[in-house]
Amino acid sequence: MWKIAIKLFGLFVLILLIETTITPYISGFLRIDLFLGLIMGLVIYVPFAYGITATFIFSFLLQAFSGARLGSLPFVYIGVYLGIELVKGFVYPENILVQIALVCVFNILVVAITGGFMDIWFVEEGLCPLILGTALTGLAAPVMIVTIKQLYQTNES
Repeated sequence: MWKIAIKLFGLFVLILLIETTITPYISGFLRIDLFLGLIMGLVIYVPFAYGITATFIFSFLLQAFSGARLGSLPFVYIGVYLGIELVKGFVYPENILVQIALVCVFNILVVAITGGFMDIWFVEEGLCPLILGTALTGLAAPVMIVTIKQLYQTNES
């Protein structure tokens, strides 16, 4: 299991670099959350104990780059993990359209809850960046999920 943990950490570092350097360079107001795709992939392909532990650790590391109150991002992302785990019993999460829809819904929830914790609202910049960021987050999620699947399957064999 150490191999998959190291690979997941490397993927997390890549996500962190993309979200903190490349995305703000392209557009300062656009927020694409690749971490939601990572969480969705963890829910689908990794056992519960490892997935929730990885989500907890990675969200604390993500906390350092967010500026949010201490513990707010782990609270939000653990809630997302448990929410997707709950929804997994009702829908087929390996369908790409379901993945896009779930990640879009959870992205809007994350933005609303995070905005409440940070006492700012992302809608002040307009509704267009929020909708565009949600759509791009949803479209990037299947790529993250396939990456998690490949990492986990190469570890199993």
